Amino acid sequence: MIYCYFVFFKPIALYIVNRDSSLKSHIMNKEEYEELKRDIDRQAEKDKTALLIQFVDLNNPYKIGDVVTDHIGSVRYDELKYTTTGSGTPTAVYVGIELKKNGTPKKRVVVRAVYGCNII
Repeated sequence: MIYCYFVFFKPIALYIVNRDSSLKSHIMNKEEYEELKRDIDRQAEKDKTALLIQFVDLNNPYKIGDVVTDHIGSVRYDELKYTTTGSGTPTAVYVGIELKKNGTPKKRVVVRAVYGCNII
């Protein structure tokens, strides 16, 4: 006899449904199905975000305080953020104070973001 098992993970409990046995441990209703599906979707989004952060961190050649230059100008970056390009490629966003051409901060302090895909 072949048994078919389906396993559903939930943070609090583990539901096992045995199709071939009359000893079902739990009968799942529509609300529980939707709740478990939402939990799986939330966990998948968290995993995708963690993967994005890991990818950007491993491929980031700059350290906080470095000068980063794009087609607009240069910034001394103080904060790192994460995003994806239009094609879905993860990239860093360097946020910092905009610098003059000689490397000093502008008189009027301007905080600007430089996207990793735009770095010269």
